[in-house]
Amino acid sequence: MLALALLPVLLFGCPGTKADNYPVCVETPTSVTADEVSPGGFSANDLLTLAAGARSDTLAWSDGTTTPLALSVTSDGEGAQWIDSVADYTGVSIDIGILCTPRLEVPATVSFVTDNGAFDEAFDTALVGTDAASAGFTIDLVDASLAGTFDPTDWPTTEYDTLDMALSGTFDASGDTGVIAGSTILDEGCDSDVCSASSESLDVATWAASPPM
Repeated sequence: MLALALLPVLLFGCPGTKADNYPVCVETPTSVTADEVSPGGFSANDLLTLAAGARSDTLAWSDGTTTPLALSVTSDGEGAQWIDSVADYTGVSIDIGILCTPRLEVPATVSFVTDNGAFDEAFDTALVGTDAASAGFTIDLVDASLAGTFDPTDWPTTEYDTLDMALSGTFDASGDTGVIAGSTILDEGCDSDVCSASSESLDVATWAASPPM
């Protein structure tokens, strides 16, 4: 039997083309105005109430050092979309579940600047929310064109074939939290019909702060 080391990823589902008889999430976007109540029962402005504005945080690196962080989110709510996401099991022959997540996506600019020069960024991204209680963003750092000195390839300590690393932030009534983390995968090849791979988790930095005053 073929061993699939990354199989748990499928449980969280993502849009795409069905392949190898796995289920997929079929996603249908619908435009909404900034103050329009989405099918989820909340609006883009609800998410912006949580996230928009400037914050002075502290970024704590995994080696124990810290640096001041200036974080801000700007958006007028234009271009917001409700993404309806439904699992499609048509023609699926593998017994596996998939979780699809309907959500509201709001275009936004996230400014992420550290005093030590590691980051000096203005990311065009999307605030994402599944309800009115929290909003978040995720930015792929491997493919991003970074203005600061941070380099994702500096962090792996073992040989790898692929590298993933993301900057993720969450905003709610208690404030904002975030993490920079990633992982590597090394394909170790196949022996007969069993294939294997090794991985390394990369914990880079975190922050947490109260709401802006």
